[in-house]
Amino acid sequence: MKKTVLTTVVLTLLLATGAAFAQPGPPPSGPTVLGTNGHGVSVGIPSMAFIRMTSGGGVADVAAPTTVEFSWTAAAFASLGDGTYAPTNAGAFNWDDVQVRYNGGGDWQVAVSTSGDTGFDWSKVAMTPEGAGVSPFDLGTAATVVDGSGNTTGWRSLGIDPADYRVALDGTESTGTYAATVTFTLQNP
Repeated sequence: MKKTVLTTVVLTLLLATGAAFAQPGPPPSGPTVLGTNGHGVSVGIPSMAFIRMTSGGGVADVAAPTTVEFSWTAAAFASLGDGTYAPTNAGAFNWDDVQVRYNGGGDWQVAVSTSGDTGFDWSKVAMTPEGAGVSPFDLGTAATVVDGSGNTTGWRSLGIDPADYRVALDGTESTGTYAATVTFTLQNP
């Protein structure tokens, strides 16, 4: 009988103690911090300004863009007469756009310059980039084609297509073949 009473008392104490621990109490505190250490992280983003001529909807950089040609035979020119004409090689271009990429915070612009034979009036050759409110520029004078401010968030199309070139002939042009290089320059004004 002594054993039964002792066992009952011990079991009662154990149950009472277990019930006390099972009671809700304050939430446990976080881990005890014994020490800390750390390291720095550095991100360097270089300033960049790129301009490229692309083909296939901008998927490739064109290293040797096709020349925009205005080339007629005497018979074709006789039937054309004076007026404004598109390039004669419009279906053969290997480029279809000029694109820029700029990550600066300031203004930028793309300027056009022409160098080459001086025996021809290059202001007779003009181009109209795509876009609302954009007026044609001619190759006879340095011109700002497009300008913007801030970064371009990746590559930005300028809408400059070689098929947009036109030549205006009035019959006063001298016989000959003339060539020039048109250079697009991305700059910070």
